[in-house]
Amino acid sequence: MKILLLDDYAQPRTDARRALEQILVDESIEFSEFSSTSKALQSFEKVNYDLVITDILIPEMNGFEFVVEALKSRVVPFVMHTGTWSKEYVTQIILNGLGERLPIEIVGKRYLHESWAEYVSEMKRGIDNSKRKAERLQPNVFERGINWAGRIVNSVIGSEYFNRNVSGIEVKDIVRITERLK
Repeated sequence: MKILLLDDYAQPRTDARRALEQILVDESIEFSEFSSTSKALQSFEKVNYDLVITDILIPEMNGFEFVVEALKSRVVPFVMHTGTWSKEYVTQIILNGLGERLPIEIVGKRYLHESWAEYVSEMKRGIDNSKRKAERLQPNVFERGINWAGRIVNSVIGSEYFNRNVSGIEVKDIVRITERLK
């Protein structure tokens, strides 16, 4: 199993790697670790990864932007590994179409959990759920997911940003919408 780990800090990558080795004990695992989203994206385009674990707050391109770009080329399970839980990030997931319809799960980093066992259990749940979602997806699901998210946001906060095809939404639009929701 080929796994891409993306986090700008080494310790969360180490924690995720250790948890994955424990969860996937019966599988042969090959890890590729990155602290840069641009290098991770280049690798993603060349290597057929089976799973991607990514942080949300990363310099260059945040984890949401990374997942959106990666999903344009192919569907694999993604686990958003984060130490930040906030309304803005949940809103961003919805606005990017990364909710129930795409193979994304959010898992808190190790320091958010009471114990190592709790962290490993949550990581396993995230992997299992994102794999199930990825298996259900058909071609063009990314586009349908983005348009679905746009319809929902449009009904909640108005059509100011969604008079065009939702897949044309840019990060600056998401920031403006998030500001409006505060």
